[in-house]
This record gives sequence, structure tokens and C-alpha cells, in this order.
Amino acid sequence: GTDAIGGVINIITRAGAGPGASAYAAAGGYGTRVLAAAASGMLSARLGAGASLAYQRSDGFPPRQDASDPGDYDNTTANAQLRYTASDALGLRAQLWRSSGKSAYSNYGTAAAEDFLDASYAAGADWNGTAGGTAHLTVSRGTAEVSQRGSPDFDHTRRDALEAQYSWRAYRVNELTVGSVTTDEHTASLSFGLPYDVRT
Repeated sequence: GTDAIGGVINIITRAGAGPGASAYAAAGGYGTRVLAAAASGMLSARLGAGASLAYQRSDGFPPRQDASDPGDYDNTTANAQLRYTASDALGLRAQLWRSSGKSAYSNYGTAAAEDFLDASYAAGADWNGTAGGTAHLTVSRGTAEVSQRGSPDFDHTRRDALEAQYSWRAYRVNELTVGSVTTDEHTASLSFGLPYDVRT
């Protein structure tokens, strides 16, 4: 779309997975290790939930043979969903995804590191009418924050959105859909002493 300056990553968290639990661990070169756990199931006859937590860590390696800059990286990611069946026609849902950590790299030959935080929160409702009509309403917030450790540079973005959609069957052979998306985005950053602050 028009806002995709450097590319798009579309994250769709899984919902409706079968009940159960799992755990995972892995290790590799450069001090790399991964720990993860997940569980999902029905908390009651109408309420279902799922959650996962993962931790990744790697010592990394210098970007050049003659460099001693660290390339370490760590990431902690949490994901959770709630689903509530209010009636045969109405369902409610809430989702959370959050990832944070640190990334070290070489910045023009000198060691640098940044802290990052990416998160997405959403709540919505889904309605299925007896005459074939359906409606969906979602309110969401997405945040992306990067802060340099060795300088005051940063980049913070917040995006709030409200999405509404209604579909209905027309003459039993066609489906008509009308919808609206409203977004409010604010980005502020400081790069090499140059400030940037825009709200769209």
C-alpha cells in the first residue's frame, strides 16, 4: 500500500488451535539457544484461550575478521488470545503479541546496539445473522520502538486502527460487502541529531 515504504510484514496470530500444550528447546553455534512453550484450550464451555512464550539468544559473531564488535542478539516474544462465544450469533475476541530484546551490530566500524519493542493489541466482535449477513468489528493498536544504546537516536511509531465490515447475501448468489478502515498513526524519531515527528 501507500504506507509501505520499505516493505510489509503481515503478522496473523493463530487462533482456534486444538487444546494441548507443548515445549521446545534448541541450541546451536555461536552460543545460540531457544526456549519456547505454548498452551491452548477451553477454560469454560464458552471461553477459549491460548498463549505462547519464546526466548531466543545468540552471542553472534563480528561482522569482519579484523573486528571485535559483538553481534549478540536476544528476543523474548509473547502471544495470547481469548475467544468468547456470547451466543450462537456473536463471538468476542482479544489478541496480544509482544516482542522485545536487544540487537548489537557494527555501525561504520564501531560497536553499536539497540533495544527494540514491537507489539500488537486487538479486540473485536464477529456476528453471524440468520439471514446470511455477517459483521466484523476490530479495534487495534500496533507499536514499534527502537532506541539506540550508545546515542540518543530513537524511532517510535504507534498506529491505532478501527475496522468495520458488513456482508450480506443478495439474491442468494452474490455476496455484497461494505467496510471502513480508520487509522491514526504517529511517528517520532531522532537520527544523527535530526528530529522527525509526524501524525497521519
